[in-house]
Amino acid sequence: MESLLAAVADLYYQEDIVLLYTDINLWTIPTPYSENNSIEVISDFKEQLGKSYGADLAHLISGNPLHLGGVAYLNGICDKNKSYGYSNIPWRL
Repeated sequence: MESLLAAVADLYYQEDIVLLYTDINLWTIPTPYSENNSIEVISDFKEQLGKSYGADLAHLISGNPLHLGGVAYLNGICDKNKSYGYSNIPWRL
């Protein structure tokens, strides 16, 4: 996970945008989110975080083997109600 976040930060750094990761949570238990499709996952994630989280963006990365793809809202950084994203990157731990 660290190398993935470093690669993303490097891409933004090349555009003079500095990313600051303030909170990273890793779970080794089954997901608490309904993983039937990406829309349900991002909706559950958004509901769980609520509006109280202190970051500009929140992104959930899942290793679910169902290949759900990903989803994010457009203009999320400008609207706290849309500042969420989800990526399904199947892998084995």
